[in-house]
Amino acid sequence: MSRPSDGAREPITKAIDLITALISHGGKPVGVRELAAQTDMAPSTVHRLLAVLERRCLVERDDTGRYGIGLELFRWSSRLAGLFNLRETALPWVRGLAHETNETALLGVYNATTQLMMYTASVESSHPLRYVLELEKWRPVYAGASGLAIMAFLPADQQQAIIDRTGLLPVTDRTVTDPEALHRELAKIRRRGYALTSGQNIPGAVGLAAPIFDGRGVVVGDVCLTIPEQRYDATAHEDLTNHLIDCVRDISHSLGAPVKPGVWPPSPVPDADAPA
Repeated sequence: MSRPSDGAREPITKAIDLITALISHGGKPVGVRELAAQTDMAPSTVHRLLAVLERRCLVERDDTGRYGIGLELFRWSSRLAGLFNLRETALPWVRGLAHETNETALLGVYNATTQLMMYTASVESSHPLRYVLELEKWRPVYAGASGLAIMAFLPADQQQAIIDRTGLLPVTDRTVTDPEALHRELAKIRRRGYALTSGQNIPGAVGLAAPIFDGRGVVVGDVCLTIPEQRYDATAHEDLTNHLIDCVRDISHSLGAPVKPGVWPPSPVPDADAPA
């Protein structure tokens, strides 16, 4: 299939074509005219788009005026590779947790650039009454156990940035939208090492989630059990929590986190404490 003409393509499509062309050269710097011929665009169009991408550090120009992949694009690729590695590492333990509890277990991953999370894996309960959540969809971290278990272990300045950026817009009528109340809840989660919410993210669902840490001791995601309120049994809370913490401790240990046997959560990230 032939490539659409220069004028027929949207600017975002042209930019993607340019980045794809740069990647195809394996990191070797490429000139504007060569890129124009490869992407079937006018040199003036290529030059204009490269200037925009360079300002965003997605491409960079060397002393000869040729272009290569920028550090920001490299950072994106490294971050995404880390997320996929986390999924592959964590999935066996997530399956084990779902089997032990017979509740739906979800693996959440956090993206520090967007300050959002997504579910990348779900292992469902065998109960006929259960929740099935959409995977690979960006979600806020201030609403529901699955987000709060991550947000609670972020440094205070990052927590505040999330509050300022989002305004804590409600996801449901139970979402905590008062910053002071949210700070108190985050402090409670840090102390006990897990989050427990009801209906904050999904109406009628109880969420029980605990964080995952990487080799730097930085929170990179979490595991969440989601249970319909009608079926949630408070007397089973301790058993569910123990299974959940065992799961995230094992995952974190496999990622090289400084996790000590019988200790949860690990030592907090410096400056993690926010106002209570």
